[in-house]
Amino acid sequence: MKCETPECELSRLRKEQSDSRVEEVFGGFSRTERAAYDRKEERIRELESEVQASAVAKKHSQSAKAEKRLGWIKPSETDSPQSEPHQPYHSRETHLRI
Repeated sequence: MKCETPECELSRLRKEQSDSRVEEVFGGFSRTERAAYDRKEERIRELESEVQASAVAKKHSQSAKAEKRLGWIKPSETDSPQSEPHQPYHSRETHLRI
């Protein structure tokens, strides 16, 4: 199952864990079954954080693209760049006088 997506693997592992908990209630776990259960539980935590990070990164890139498309990200028209010394407001806005 190497070509399995993280989302599919996560849902499969959750189903297996649910089935294992049902079996545990009626018969208990042996040491090997407990070890397998714990390994799957750890893998579930890894996949959850991986899927969450992927979703956050995707949302961030989509919002950045939308902001750029809408023109929200553009340089300031009146501020001087940080590489230049600070200028008083009146000298920066002389071109705006009518």
